[in-house]
Amino acid sequence: MRQTVLYIEDNFDNMVLVRRAIEAIGYGWLGAANGLEGLRIAHELKPDLILLDINLPDVDGYEIARRLRKSEEPHLRRVPILAITANVLRGDAQKALQAGCDAYLSKPLNIHELWARIGELLARDRWGGKLQNPAAVDGGDDGYSYLAGLQCSRCGDAYSPDEVQTYCARCNAPLVAAYSLNELQHKLDRDTISRRRGSMWRWHELLPVRSPRHVVSLGEGDTPTLPLARLGSALGFDRLYLKDESLSPTGSFKARGLSAAVSKAKELGVHKAIIPTAGNAGGALAAYASRAGMQACIFMPQDTPAANLIESRITGAQVVLVEGLISDAAKQAGEKSRSETGWFDFSTFKEPYRLEGKKVMGYEIAEAFDWQLPDVILYPTGGGTGLVGIWKAIEELAALDWLETSARPRMIAVQAAGCAPVVQAVENGEPFCEFWEGAKTEASGLRVPKSFADRLILDTIAQSGGTAVAVSDEAIFQAQNRLAKEEGVFAAPEGAATLAGLLELQKRSLVQKDERILLLNTGSGLKYIETIRDALA
Repeated sequence: MRQTVLYIEDNFDNMVLVRRAIEAIGYGWLGAANGLEGLRIAHELKPDLILLDINLPDVDGYEIARRLRKSEEPHLRRVPILAITANVLRGDAQKALQAGCDAYLSKPLNIHELWARIGELLARDRWGGKLQNPAAVDGGDDGYSYLAGLQCSRCGDAYSPDEVQTYCARCNAPLVAAYSLNELQHKLDRDTISRRRGSMWRWHELLPVRSPRHVVSLGEGDTPTLPLARLGSALGFDRLYLKDESLSPTGSFKARGLSAAVSKAKELGVHKAIIPTAGNAGGALAAYASRAGMQACIFMPQDTPAANLIESRITGAQVVLVEGLISDAAKQAGEKSRSETGWFDFSTFKEPYRLEGKKVMGYEIAEAFDWQLPDVILYPTGGGTGLVGIWKAIEELAALDWLETSARPRMIAVQAAGCAPVVQAVENGEPFCEFWEGAKTEASGLRVPKSFADRLILDTIAQSGGTAVAVSDEAIFQAQNRLAKEEGVFAAPEGAATLAGLLELQKRSLVQKDERILLLNTGSGLKYIETIRDALA
């Protein structure tokens, strides 16, 4: 039988919000609009936990708590009580604890903290005052992940992270993972993580997998941040850097996102993985699915680089070549996942956890800059997961109070001129992107006519004070050539686009010579040999 939560609250809007949050994580729900009604329901239905607003219209919450603790019924004397206090009245919290409440939260309620506190209290044995082993409760290892829940990025509806999730069907918007950062702040410091060795999973408390036994890793993460001294000097920039994801497993940053997503899917019992891809995501899914023992099916355009096709097939995936663009591949992948049993779609932003793997780039950037941040970050933007993920990481680090600065980088989305829906939306001041008809660019990872997370991308740009810039394929190839000849970095076309984008910003006087500027190279040029050979010819 599932556990039941009683919420005693006279504010209807708060009642609705909390009810959605409680039901999203699988608990039963009871509600009472005043104290006396709450006492009656508690006696009759014996909930497993009580959320108690302190400021009730008939009997105040302190008195309710005292009556429960003096009840003749043993269950009510020991039922966990979580007090909901006013944020401006600090004395409320102490009074609530003295009245017999077990813990408290202040308004306005943070849903992620609410989830964490409820989980903690329901796991507590009030007879001995100890917490049960969370591994026995949710299949996780105590403290390995501080994942609190999932939330729709648009409407805020809550979803359980312990069930297979895709996106918010009501809003057609991505779900975003949230963590119990307040709790984690008191239990972990940044130096502990810095002393760890391994992969991006040294940040496991801030990743969504509850137990290390479910982690599927090929050593992704911890890629270098390189100073580009020669190139910077030639261009007139004092502090120019590049984070080089070409050293990632499978040769691109896609390894990060698919490691996190496949690991969480494995934890939740998924056995069959499907994805549409412009190239590198397919190769990454094939590799991680193979390592996890999953079946994989990959839909990719017919003109996808040969390296992506070969790496997908050699790691055991079924590959379906599609006439058209990634949007056409997505349609066919979606049809297969809906019509055939057991396939889970790993499309960009249509599951919540690729974002979590990509965000670790943001943690590593802050760490590389001694917990300061660059002034400008240029990111090649197709689906936009990396851009949004880095910004999410910065917000989480700020919430943990791990940053040494309050300044934030300007996030610059770089797109190909032949497929620039984000640039068009920014220039027109639109809150969403229009589908880009006739998308064409040799940088296959940028050939995304419309991202599912277009609003998140545009919000990130706006919040950071950034912008978006489009560059030609010719400018991309010239930048790729220059990175290789002057710095020894054989970047993917998408990564080289960030250098081309920087030159465009320089023309417009949108960057200054003394700013710390970071380019993101998202993959290896070795995966685009045919394209580069043709360009050289």
